[in-house]
Amino acid sequence: MKIQGRKIGKDKDKEQVGCNNNEHNKIDVEKTNFNKICWVRGDLECAPKYFPNPDYKKFKCLTPTEMFKLFFTEDVVCLLVTESHKYAEFKNIHNYFINSSEMKCFLSSLILSGYNFLPDKDFYWDTRDDMGNTVVKKCTDNAKIDKSDKFYKLRLLIEKLKANFIEHSVPEEGMNYDESMNLERKHQKWYLVIFITYQSADSGSKTDYQNVFGKAAAPFVTMLDELSDDKRNLQYSLYIDNLFTSFHLLNYFRDFGYVATGTIRDNRVPKNCPLLSTTAMIKKSRGEYHYVLNTTNGILLVRWVDNNIVSLASTKYGIQPLGEVRRYSQTQKKNIQVSRPLFVSKYNWFMGGTDLMDEKISRYWIGIRGKECW
Repeated sequence: MKIQGRKIGKDKDKEQVGCNNNEHNKIDVEKTNFNKICWVRGDLECAPKYFPNPDYKKFKCLTPTEMFKLFFTEDVVCLLVTESHKYAEFKNIHNYFINSSEMKCFLSSLILSGYNFLPDKDFYWDTRDDMGNTVVKKCTDNAKIDKSDKFYKLRLLIEKLKANFIEHSVPEEGMNYDESMNLERKHQKWYLVIFITYQSADSGSKTDYQNVFGKAAAPFVTMLDELSDDKRNLQYSLYIDNLFTSFHLLNYFRDFGYVATGTIRDNRVPKNCPLLSTTAMIKKSRGEYHYVLNTTNGILLVRWVDNNIVSLASTKYGIQPLGEVRRYSQTQKKNIQVSRPLFVSKYNWFMGGTDLMDEKISRYWIGIRGKECW
C-alpha cells in the first residue's frame, strides 16, 4: 500500500492492536486509541491484489432439486422428523408417525406454495377441475427454552444449514454484510433483526467481539472466523453500512488482510480527526468533498455533499479518479452533473446485495404455515 500526502498533525505513539496473526482462532482483541494517530491531507493508493475467479463448475450440471439437496441433506430431513415427533409427544398426540419421505413431500408443498398461489391453503387439496394442485394432493421441549436465544427451537436446524452453506459457498471478492428485519406480525410493534451477508449465513457472536465491535458487527467477525482456512485466508473486499462501520472494525480487518469500505456515523470519527464537520459541509455546494488520511492505519475518511452529507471510511479505495453522477437541482429545475469521489461510487456499486437477496426471498415467500413441525 502506498500513501501520499502532506502531514497536518504530530506523530503520536500507536497502541498495540488486535489479534496475533499466527493464532487466528485465539480471541485477543484490544481497542486502539485513535486519538493518538497522525493525520495528513492525502489520498489512499492501494496496489491491486490477486483474488481467484469464482468457480461454479461443480453446480453447472446440477438440477434445482440436486442444488436443494446440497443444503437440505438427509441429516437435516432426519432432524425435522425427529423434532416433529418430539413436538407431537409434547402435544400429547398419540399414534403420530412421519418418515423422511413424507417430510420431503411436506417441504416440497411449502416450496410450491411460494410460486403457485391459491386464495386459500385448503384449495391446494381441492378436487375440482379449476382448483387444486396435483403435486400437493399426492403428498400427504418448551419448558427448557433458552429465552436469550430467539431462535432456540430452530438453532439445530440453523447450525446444520449454516454448515452446508459455508461448505458449498463459492468465494467472491466483494462481500456485503447487512441486517435483515424479520417482521413477526405486522400489527405488533416489534421485530427480529437478523444479520446476514450476501454470500453467507448468520451466526451468533462471541463476548469479546461484542465488547470491541458491538453486537451488530460481532456476528460478521465470528462468521469470518468460522470459514474454512482456504476461504478465510482470501483477501476479501468488505462493504458495510454505518450500523457496523467503526475504526476498530476496519483496523481489525486490515490486520487479517481484508479491505473494507463503509459509511460511518459522525460520533464514531475520532475527536482529533481534522475532517470538516457535517455542519461545515452543509454550507458547501453539492459535489464538494473533504478528506483526510490516517497514515498510521491506512484509513481514508471523506465527507461528500449530496442531497445530504455522506461520510465514508475505506482501507481500499481513494478519491481519484473523480466521477460524475446525475442529480436533479431544485434551484435550477433541471438535471445537473455532480462530482463524486471514486470510493463513493464503488460503495454504491457493491453495497445492497443483502437487500437484493431479501427482495428475491420475498417473491417466493412460503404461502402455507405448516404445524406438523416444531
